[in-house]
Amino acid sequence: PNPFNETTSINIELNKSGQVIFEVTDLSGKIIYFNELGNLSSGNHQVNFSVDDFNSGIYYYSIKLGDQKITKKMIINK
Repeated sequence: PNPFNETTSINIELNKSGQVIFEVTDLSGKIIYFNELGNLSSGNHQVNFSVDDFNSGIYYYSIKLGDQKITKKMIINK
């Protein structure tokens, strides 16, 4: 849920299995967090994410699977 202040859970639904990458960028597009989630099966998964080292503000998170990428906005309010 947006906004959040410490941790959040991001639900993802994969239509196929494969190597999944989770990354967070700031407003300028700079990658500030990167995590290879590994080879995940198709179906529903949950990414738990802590923002202890992040400042309040607007960020974008992306889920990458092969050549597919979904990006959404998240708001951190500490």
